[in-house]
Amino acid sequence: MSAWRSFDWGVFWPGARHWPWLMMGEHMTTQTKSLYDRLGGGEAIHAITESWVARAGGDDRTNGRFVRTDLPRLKKNVADQLADQLCEITGGPCAATGRSMRETHAWMKITTGEFDVVMQHLRAALDELHVPKAEQDELAGLLQPMRDDIVEVESPQTGTLLPHHSYQAGRAVHWSGHL
Repeated sequence: MSAWRSFDWGVFWPGARHWPWLMMGEHMTTQTKSLYDRLGGGEAIHAITESWVARAGGDDRTNGRFVRTDLPRLKKNVADQLADQLCEITGGPCAATGRSMRETHAWMKITTGEFDVVMQHLRAALDELHVPKAEQDELAGLLQPMRDDIVEVESPQTGTLLPHHSYQAGRAVHWSGHL
């Protein structure tokens, strides 16, 4: 780092505080880091999504949607796609591809209760990986707006099956891998 950046310009020139690029340097706080970096980067994001998907897939309140699915393949695909999505929305270097959350979940008739259970599993995965509460809250805040794109049925009911018309020849028609 150059000497001019490590110098405390605020002492020498009080107006320097209005020029943030002069104040940058080794003394960056965690608040200047992206959530992606504060979570631990790509490996941590993958660990979060793998735990999250395994928890939701193993819960009878949510796994009824996957009874006619190759669950191991689905878990890997979902974890990979969720990792890309989390990477992107937390400020990481990834670009999520695939259909929107609304397109992915159209006709799945996901209930408010099921959405809440999946979000509880996210919190449990974050707790398991010792993610601080501030970062957990920030991530939940980034995901919560997607609720309207995912939930089609305002009901506390859980454990519902995927509507039969969403299947064609034993394969999910509307499934792209997002929970």
